[in-house]
Amino acid sequence: MPEFTSPAARVCMLRRKIAAIQVAGNRGSRLGLFTELPEGTRVEICEVGFSDATVTVRAHDQVYFVFRQDIGL
Repeated sequence: MPEFTSPAARVCMLRRKIAAIQVAGNRGSRLGLFTELPEGTRVEICEVGFSDATVTVRAHDQVYFVFRQDIGL
């Protein structure tokens, strides 16, 4: 899986609330709860998601799938 970052992570602040799917299980083997990440949340972009339209991000010590367009990618 290609990564978006080399040594330092790519970080952004959300400009609006967005939908997110919690990643659960070993190495993202299961999907967790659907949730919203609020405006102003600091997210670290980690790697590609489960499709070309998604990426994984880390926020609040949890990993989520989010849509690329929702974070401006």
